[in-house]
Amino acid sequence: MELLPITNEMSKFIERLADWKYREAYVRSSVNVNLPSQIRALRLRQGMTQRDLADASKMMQPRISAMEKPGAVKFNVETLVRVAAGLGVGLIVKFVSISEMLAWENGFSQDEFNATRFE
Repeated sequence: MELLPITNEMSKFIERLADWKYREAYVRSSVNVNLPSQIRALRLRQGMTQRDLADASKMMQPRISAMEKPGAVKFNVETLVRVAAGLGVGLIVKFVSISEMLAWENGFSQDEFNATRFE
């Protein structure tokens, strides 16, 4: 894992993370942005429409549409399991250090993101 350079802005951000409410809001915000972009990226990489993914996940198309919009849905693990199954990929849910989370987010690119289907 590559360490991020500590800038003045980063230092202030780290100080704010000491506050429980700020940390909670940051993690929630991260989930609300990163999950939708992953779902959309995988769907598009596989050449699926929202309707295709909805059918494969046993959901309605408007639900898939909402899940691809940052902050529009409160995700639960069961929903993510269904989407993963529909995409033919696995799902890892794990707790990590804030620094690992930051490093992953800063290295994430929706254009490069891909997970190989089971088939």
